[in-house]
Amino acid sequence: MLFVRTGISDRGGVIDLVNKLQKQCQGKPFHLLLLSPQSGDEFLDLPNVLHYNVEFNPDRMYDDLRHWMYCTEVMRGILESLGVSSKNLFWCPPKIPKG
Repeated sequence: MLFVRTGISDRGGVIDLVNKLQKQCQGKPFHLLLLSPQSGDEFLDLPNVLHYNVEFNPDRMYDDLRHWMYCTEVMRGILESLGVSSKNLFWCPPKIPKG
């Protein structure tokens, strides 16, 4: 399983979240994907945690279709690097506004 969290995080909060996910997953393998505009140094050596220094600002995406499409490509690249594709992912994206 892959869980995704966006926004600024701190090490303690991420450790707490990973502990809760471990409990809920009951031994099943998982990864926590952190997407936040900050250095990943804070999350080094945390098991099951992957960090990407990116920002997906929904307000900016809704205001600028080109930015939305750019973010979509960045996210696609991240997911593909993790072996996730349309063949093994169930995702219902929101409707993209006609711009």
